[in-house]
Amino acid sequence: MNIPPERLNCTGCTVLEEYEGIAECMDMIYWKEGTPANPPCYQARQMEMTPEFKTAMSKCLRLVETLGLEHPEVSRAMMIAMALAPDEFKDEMADEAQRMGLIPETDGYLEDGTPMIRLEDLAEKLGVPLEDTQEKLQIFLAEREALGLSNDGIVTNPALVHRKH
Repeated sequence: MNIPPERLNCTGCTVLEEYEGIAECMDMIYWKEGTPANPPCYQARQMEMTPEFKTAMSKCLRLVETLGLEHPEVSRAMMIAMALAPDEFKDEMADEAQRMGLIPETDGYLEDGTPMIRLEDLAEKLGVPLEDTQEKLQIFLAEREALGLSNDGIVTNPALVHRKH
């Protein structure tokens, strides 16, 4: 694997993966002046990434490069990759999306205590009508089903999500 000079401080990071023969950050973190020594993103712990997940993520990244982030084929590739992703990776993606202000903080929970984002809160955060968000959720579920992905565990009944007091 060819490690570009700006990635030398990333050597040993568990998120550094080969992408078309070059070491790339699977967290998609880029430093303007190259990676600093002991970067704050450094992944010293071992995250178990299956070969299937790595292949799916590589395909997704290639599609982003060639088709653009908004292309439906990219969305489908990301659904497949996330279905194969380890839970730790999914948690990190959700945490990063919250840090970036892309999604609201979890303000709901299921009866068993599982934290949830209420669809109403997501619609408000995105500045779109709740009806549009509900429609997008139905499209998302249909696309997952068409890809052969299970929708088990995806909460669609708002009555099951309780608001924090």
